Amino acid sequence: MTREQSKAGKKKRKTLPRRVTKLARFMKKHQMVPFRVWRLGRPCSWRHFGALRNGRNEPTRPMMIAIGKACSRYLGRTVRIAELFDLGRYE
Repeated sequence: MTREQSKAGKKKRKTLPRRVTKLARFMKKHQMVPFRVWRLGRPCSWRHFGALRNGRNEPTRPMMIAIGKACSRYLGRTVRIAELFDLGRYE
């Protein structure tokens, strides 16, 4: 069996469409390194933090607070939670 035949027989995995979250946009706008932000707050595991940035998981309130504090420390200014997360139904 050749390499082309083996590739043709494999099924492609379906991936969920990524949505850009406010957290990801904020971090990109301010040129923040995700690992450094995570290390400052450590609100959750590194893998879960990545899922939050990519919109695959929803954060809890304590997690939002910890990430907000970490971003504040990183930037040296106060960061509101509304800048990082969509709080539409909670405001």
